[in-house]
Amino acid sequence: MTHRRKHFFATLSGPQLGFFIAITFFAILIAMQLLVQMRSVNHVPTDEERLLALAKAHPDTRIRKVLAEAVRSDEIVLRTEDLGSRANGTFSVPGKQPTITLDSTLLTASATRAGQEIAFAVLSHEYEHYLQWLRMPAVRELHETYRTDTRLSPAQCVLKVATEDEAYALTCYAAYRYGWKAAIRTQCDGIGLGSRAERFMAKVSDLPECKDTWESLIQKEIPPPVPVTSTKPSLPEESDSGGEQ
Repeated sequence: MTHRRKHFFATLSGPQLGFFIAITFFAILIAMQLLVQMRSVNHVPTDEERLLALAKAHPDTRIRKVLAEAVRSDEIVLRTEDLGSRANGTFSVPGKQPTITLDSTLLTASATRAGQEIAFAVLSHEYEHYLQWLRMPAVRELHETYRTDTRLSPAQCVLKVATEDEAYALTCYAAYRYGWKAAIRTQCDGIGLGSRAERFMAKVSDLPECKDTWESLIQKEIPPPVPVTSTKPSLPEESDSGGEQ
């Protein structure tokens, strides 16, 4: 057997041997590609992978590129959870790890145009909370208060609504710009500061210390909160219109 194998290669000329090696390499390459394709067909993406794909399809370049890169570098985590009637999404910092959570039903709903618009709006909203946390020491202190299960001060109760108001305002700006009709209808039209605070209070039952402060805010007994960011609000880039929905 060994003698025949040596005899076979010995009969090949230089060009023939090169051709034989090239054909062999090409056959191996095709086999590897087929194997990768078979594995791709059998691979079922996780909810986190689907959520990252949704972020990469977002028309706002900050989310499509910056957020996606932050996820890849482990600066922030994207995850899904059954949030029920509590919220469509949340931003939290468990274990000092910034985390954006979307309700798992949004992934299923995002197969439709209306569902995708809602999912995009929720991602925009929670991303604004992430930016607030990055920029404002007071917001980081607020999340530390959550982590230690400490009662919020009246000033922190106002800040809580202020961050929500700013996130809603910037999200609705994006919704009108990109034409997210479903998000405009459900989250933006006819919703002012007072009604937003009322809707927020109805969903948050774990902060009873804020009840009097929020009721005073609704009744306008205290001034409405000012934007919490110390710099110009981050809005979608005007030049990035290629991905508009």
